[in-house]
Amino acid sequence: MDALNIIEEAHENGISLFLNEEGELKVNVPKGTQLSPELLAKIKAGKEELKSFLKKDMAVAKSVKKGLTIKKVNRAELERIPLSSSQEALWFIDQIDGGQAYHIPFSIEITGDIDKDNLQKAYSELINRHEPLRTIFKEKGGIPHQHIQKQGRWCFDETAAGEFSEESFNKLLKEQLQKAFDLSQGPLIRANLVEYSDRHILLVVVHHIIFDGWSTAIFGNELSQLYFKIHENSNTELKPLQIEYPDYAVWDKSRLKEDSLKQHLSFWENELKNVETTSLLGDFNRPQILSGNGDSFEHYISDQLAADLKDLASKENTSLYILLLSAFNLLMGRYTRKEDIILGSPIANRNLPETEPLIGFFTNTLVLRNEIKNDLPFNEWLKGVTEHIFDVFEHQDVPLIKIVEHLKNDREATSMVLFNIMFSLANYPESDKNQIGELKELEEITSQFDLTLRAKEEHSGFSLSVNYCTDLFLRSSMKEFLGHYIT
Repeated sequence: MDALNIIEEAHENGISLFLNEEGELKVNVPKGTQLSPELLAKIKAGKEELKSFLKKDMAVAKSVKKGLTIKKVNRAELERIPLSSSQEALWFIDQIDGGQAYHIPFSIEITGDIDKDNLQKAYSELINRHEPLRTIFKEKGGIPHQHIQKQGRWCFDETAAGEFSEESFNKLLKEQLQKAFDLSQGPLIRANLVEYSDRHILLVVVHHIIFDGWSTAIFGNELSQLYFKIHENSNTELKPLQIEYPDYAVWDKSRLKEDSLKQHLSFWENELKNVETTSLLGDFNRPQILSGNGDSFEHYISDQLAADLKDLASKENTSLYILLLSAFNLLMGRYTRKEDIILGSPIANRNLPETEPLIGFFTNTLVLRNEIKNDLPFNEWLKGVTEHIFDVFEHQDVPLIKIVEHLKNDREATSMVLFNIMFSLANYPESDKNQIGELKELEEITSQFDLTLRAKEEHSGFSLSVNYCTDLFLRSSMKEFLGHYIT
């Protein structure tokens, strides 16, 4: 039996199959529904085929996932377009400090010839295509709402810079990152085509409230497609978007029914009972208010070590994400001499296929609490962590802001409410082969948290990047910390 038949049979029995954030196959069996031994056997036997199908043909899979779609809303019936839960959290943060910690920088390095006029046209067309790139945020009666600016001609700046050097580019990047965005005025994206003697670099800085890591790949892919279409006078058009971000925002605010939300919040209340924020001892005393200043560096893992880690994850019936997270928990336990470790971990939150091609801010953050058990062999402890993380994933739909409101924690202003330390594994869409240039995520000079460790899957291995608060840590200490993590 092929994958589609298994999915359809599951659907006929009220059961849905999907991939979680780490690409693992998950089965959703609603209360009152039974998963027969026969169907379970088919799912187990076809596990790899199902995973491949769901990854490569989500559009077909979507058609058999009843009730899991986002519908276009009639804008005329909306008094105002609400913010999504994720946007709402960032909007409130911006009202408090308006800092630069939520700026996302990236660049496209172009080494060949480029028609600047056609690139300007492609850039403008891309902004007209994706509403978040034209969105600003107004408020009425203290309640924020999205205001989408009309389509028009959008331009990037141009700078002649002479000979290329890392120093000169980093200086320009720092200048761009230090310019604050006004959420009520916009635009919330700015780009600058920097012309060096041997290359062009399109430097882009976007506010996180309209953009996330996943969006970066979409931006690069579609800008390239639009440029080549214009440059070659082609009739090829980008695939129309099924929905827009405002449709998602409306759906997001209404998707959790009261009874369902109560059940989820009950889980989180129990999960985070008597929780204490995990913090590393810094090189400097913690100031009352952190400046948001930060620094970053990156380290590439060897192909062999990456392969060994993936093999170990497979052998232990877990995912690479959980294996890397578990190792990070162990290191945090040794550094803090505590057994109760709490971290934040962002998830792409794009489980529905209609959200995959959209630029926008979809990310939610999970609060992950794990207990270090030094009396257990590592593989037994890892098994327990894996089971626990899967339990947490069952409640990942609750926006972090809802959990915070429910718990009513009164935490210090210098940290996120529940955690100071973040861990993530980025698994974004791949860049198209036909690109105008190389898409690069740039090192950050701000920090939202005390410490963030990011793993990013590459073609053959993965990289590790550390972003840290310079009010608390020296670069040398963070280098040593990452060295301990790798070993």
